Amino acid sequence: MIAKALKDKAVPFRFLELTPETWKQEFGDHLTVNTPIGQVKIGENQYSKLLAKDGGQFFALIKPTLMEPLYVGEKESPKEGAERNTKYIFIKSFLDKDKQVNFMSVTIQKEGQEIVISSHRKTLSGII
Repeated sequence: MIAKALKDKAVPFRFLELTPETWKQEFGDHLTVNTPIGQVKIGENQYSKLLAKDGGQFFALIKPTLMEPLYVGEKESPKEGAERNTKYIFIKSFLDKDKQVNFMSVTIQKEGQEIVISSHRKTLSGII
């Protein structure tokens, strides 16, 4: 069911070069995005993680995944000292030419605010 939804609801792939200017343009001075669960903040190290991991080629997928996800799920993630023992997972699919790209952003609660700690491409089997 989710595989069909990801395929049927894929939107055009979006590409922006990852630069300090485009980062600020996407997320503003406060690094926040309005989502279906409320406002989330982009983690401070996300910029450097994206640059190191894939050169930022998937950077432009973060904001649409958070703002208009196909699916938002809550997953158990108990950690000592955590404010909440779950994390939220935002999922959206994109079409890059004829290739489907599934994308995921993960948030946790820190100091009373939802914080994006990870954003990356994910295989269909990894999502399911």
